[in-house]
Amino acid sequence: MSLFYKNQISKKELFDILEIRLQNNLDEFYIVYHSWDFWFSFNLVKEKYSYIVEGKFGSQKDISLGIEQPYFSLTYNRISRTFDNYNIENDCMKYIVKAISYMENIYSNDTYYTEVAVTKKKELFFYELWIINELI
Repeated sequence: MSLFYKNQISKKELFDILEIRLQNNLDEFYIVYHSWDFWFSFNLVKEKYSYIVEGKFGSQKDISLGIEQPYFSLTYNRISRTFDNYNIENDCMKYIVKAISYMENIYSNDTYYTEVAVTKKKELFFYELWIINELI
């Protein structure tokens, strides 16, 4: 099985692709979701006392795959409620703060990894979540 993705395709093309792939690979399953026009995206890792953020403008897919280095990275200290070593403009920071705030309210006691996108329409999406302490 190989991972693949396609952006901005018609419903007909989607159904054609799935029909062909499922004929040959009955044990596969697919996750289909809306394509976004990324403004920027980032990976967010929450450890015990901090959040680590790494991302870039556009899709961060190659960062997640380990092919590319992040354009920006920062650390948020949960105790002092401050950011360390950040190199991204304030307009982007407010979305990072919003993502951290959402996750803090829901998963404050967990260690996790999530992928986050901010679209050019300024919409915030969480599209992958791994609760790390449940995987160990």
